[in-house]
Order: sequence, then structure tokens, then C-alpha cells
Amino acid sequence: MPDTLPGRPGARNAIRLHTTHESVSPHYTPSGLDLKRVRSLTLSPSHPLSLSHSLDLTPFDYRRTCTVPGYIERSSIIIALVPPCKHSDREDEVCDQSSWRGRGWCRVEFLGSSLVRSKVSVMIVEDSARKPTFILPTDSLLLPPGLGAYTCCARDHDFGGGAGSVACDKVSVAPVMSQMIDAKVDYLFSKGKIFDARVFAGIKPWIMRGLPIERSAYGLPAARALFRWRDDATEAAEASRCGVGLLFWASLNDNVEAVLELAKVGRYDQFNESSDAMRVHRPDLFGFFLRGTTALHMAVTFGSWPVVEALLGLGAAPKAVTLTGWDPLMLMCLVNRPRHITLWCERFPGWDIARRATPVGLNALAIAIVFGPNKVAAVKAMVDAGADPSRCTANTGTTVLHNVAANRDADEELVRYVLGLPGVRGLVNMRQQGRTVAWKVKYLAARMLVKLGTKKAIIKNASEWPRATPLIFAARNGNAAVIKVLVDEGLADVSLRNARGRTAIDVLVGGNDALEEIRVRLRLRKRGYYLLPT
Repeated sequence: MPDTLPGRPGARNAIRLHTTHESVSPHYTPSGLDLKRVRSLTLSPSHPLSLSHSLDLTPFDYRRTCTVPGYIERSSIIIALVPPCKHSDREDEVCDQSSWRGRGWCRVEFLGSSLVRSKVSVMIVEDSARKPTFILPTDSLLLPPGLGAYTCCARDHDFGGGAGSVACDKVSVAPVMSQMIDAKVDYLFSKGKIFDARVFAGIKPWIMRGLPIERSAYGLPAARALFRWRDDATEAAEASRCGVGLLFWASLNDNVEAVLELAKVGRYDQFNESSDAMRVHRPDLFGFFLRGTTALHMAVTFGSWPVVEALLGLGAAPKAVTLTGWDPLMLMCLVNRPRHITLWCERFPGWDIARRATPVGLNALAIAIVFGPNKVAAVKAMVDAGADPSRCTANTGTTVLHNVAANRDADEELVRYVLGLPGVRGLVNMRQQGRTVAWKVKYLAARMLVKLGTKKAIIKNASEWPRATPLIFAARNGNAAVIKVLVDEGLADVSLRNARGRTAIDVLVGGNDALEEIRVRLRLRKRGYYLLPT
């Protein structure tokens, strides 16, 4: 890393550190990152480091919350040090990347990295032996602060004065998040980035879900004001350039009244907006705004069912897909819309649930399992709709158990539910193998390049996939909950090796410094024993 990190206009160079430990051990410092060489370290107002898993005896107050935009704006990068460890106060709780992603305050800062004027990357460090990774932009919309875990809620808002005696932290978070979004929108409009500004303006209700804040006005006038609609000629040129118009933005904003009013005024004689798709390709905007995306895609992802019905009534194409081949059902599965999934499959009983999307050939069931927290309801909706959990879920050769193990946010409830589905228990030791010629060639090439000494992390990572079991996937992710259920209840075979000859113990996050409970569980199971539940 260079002596100084890239600067921000009008701000000093800085980084932001998170840690699951009470102190930052040199053992877990990212390879090549010397903190002494960083010009300035941005600090939390009351802690020398942002101790994401420390137990605060008093909740943050509004003034402290207001510092969030300030120090993120002055940061060049957010580094989360998340090696698995035991919580110092709650013995049964494991602190790792999964718990970091689940905490409300960590989500505030994670999402805040997308809301400041300059993009601030979020680096994850789990193990000193592994290269740090960066979080996908899609994750910020799957992890809203309003649905995260807060200490005040866990303690029933009781810090000594009785239940409910202390205000919820969400009351402080809501206005700050709202102001950050509004400021981002104003900034983008001032820079002439109309499309970007409208994305942030329209997606605000989705980001704010779970927080105590009132929704802005509905209807066509409100939509025009929110998206700062200009004269017809200017907007016609903008629609011709990007491929979408006001209907698209109203659908993103879950404004069903505006959608219906647009239909009444006959806008579709001039612009067939119900089926028009994005002509620009902007994966940098949360990973959702891809070429081919339509208003219906926005509605099923971020809107309510009445908006979906309104668009279908206007003639929206239900089988339209994005550039990556994702259809509306897949997007519902991605963002955890179980009711949408059920209603969609009832409306289209002949829908091809097993259809695969490019580039890895994921089907909708796999997408429902792999991405995001609290996915049991979405997975159940897919199974009830006829999805077969016993089939391979991608061209890469994964099963539903591989998908669970790959989900950073998977919990014991999800693993148990999937493990209990018909035919799934027999897949617990199934090894991943490419299902297409293309993927077999890619796997072979990755292994050959590793043998030749390649240093590229993505190739080394792909070389671990062939012949990997779900348990090996879980160990590579360091997900203690998944490992526990697969070993204790699924009786997974610990001795199985992937194509590189590595077992779950060999690839475990943290290696010899991994959680003792996990290492003991894996070694006992390897010898034919397993831990009894306490």
C-alpha cells in the first residue's frame, strides 16, 4: 500500500477501522497494510476504534450519530477486521463477518459508504493468511440499517431504568440516513448526474425500511417533484438516451398512484414505457441497474404488489430479462420478497422455475438461498411453488447445501430448513462438479494456472471449487452456524477433500487460530464423533 491513501477533496486522508476484537491484533492486520504508514486514522468520538461488537451500556445519542457522515466522508476506505471469535460478554455468541453484517450500526456505516460524495470501498479481513476482499455493492441494499440488530433492542431498551425507558437507536438513525440520502441526491443533481440522482431519490423508501420515518407524498405531482422532472423535450431526450422514463422511476419509488395516473394521461401512445428497458449499463449503482432492466423489474424488486399488478395491466413484459439473464422471479428471490414470489407463481402457473441465468447458471431457488439474511420464507415460497431442492442449482455444479454454505448471512434456521427438505440430506457430502463443458474447462484451467504459480486471487479461489463439499464451502466462509448444523445434524464427512486435496479443516478461516469450538467439532467428527447439543 502506498505511503498515503488517495485523498478526497477538502478532506484529510484516512481510513475507518472496524473490529470484532477488543483490540486490533497485529496477527490480523491485512497483508501489506502498515497502519503506521497511514497519514491519519479517523476515530469514533468516544472510542479509540469502532468496536463493532463491544457492549455499549448506553445507546448512541443523536449528536454522536450525526458524526457518521463526517468521518465516512473523510475516509478513503473502511476496513472490517472480522476473524471469528467469541463474544466477550455473551458466551454463546460468535463474532464474525456474519455478525458484523447483521449489526445495525455497522450497516449504517456500510451503506453510508455509498451515500457520501465519493465512493468509499469496504474491505473485509478475516484471516492473516488470506487476501482481503471487498463487499459487493449489491449487499448494501440487502442489509438495511432498519432491519439490523441493535444492543438497545436486544436489552428491551432497558439500561437500568426499566423496559422501554431508553429510546431506540433507530430513532437516531432514521433522520441521519434520510439526510444523507437527500444530500447525495442534491449533490448528484448539482453535478448534472441525472440518472444517478434519480436512482438514489427513488430507492430511498427501500433503504429506509425498518426505520421510523414517514413516507413522502404519492401521486404524479409528487413523482415529478421528487425526480425534478423537466420540460417534455428535455425528458424525451433523456428517455431516448437511457431508455426509461417517469414510469420506471415511479415503479422504483413504489408510487402506485403515479403509475396509474401515467396510464390515464396516455403517455404510452408516445412512449411504451411499460416494456421499455434500460439502454445504459450501470452495475456500479448497487448492482441492480443493468442494461435491459425494465419498470417491472424495479417494481418486483423494490415496489409493492399493487405496482406490479398495475404494470402487468399496462402490458409490461413478464418474461423480460436483464443483461445477465435475470427475470422478475429471480430478482424477487434476491431481495427476499416471499409474498411476491407466491403471488407471481400463482399469476403465472406455467412459469419456468428451473430456468438458469448467466453467467454461472444460477436458478431462482439458488438465488433465494445464496444472497442475504432471513431467507427461510423466500426459500419456502420457492419450494411451495414447485422448485426441486434435490437438483443442482447452477452450471457450476452446486446444490442447495452449497448455496447455504456460500451465504455469508446464513443462520442455523436456514440450514436446518434446507437440510430437512426432501432429498437434500443425501446431498450433504455431494461434491461440486461443472455441469457444462464450459465450466469443466474453466475449473481445469484454474487448477493448471495455480500449479503454474498464478497469484490472482480470483483464479486461486475458483480452483478450490471442484470436488468441494458444502462443509468445505462453509469452512472457507468461516460460518460457524452452518458448520455446526452440517456436522452435528447433517453428519457431514470432514475427511473429504476438494480437487486441490484440501479438507474443511485445511481451508477453515483462521487456520490454527480459528474458534476452538469449530476446530474441536471438525476434528471429533473426523474421528467418528460429534458434539452433543448443550
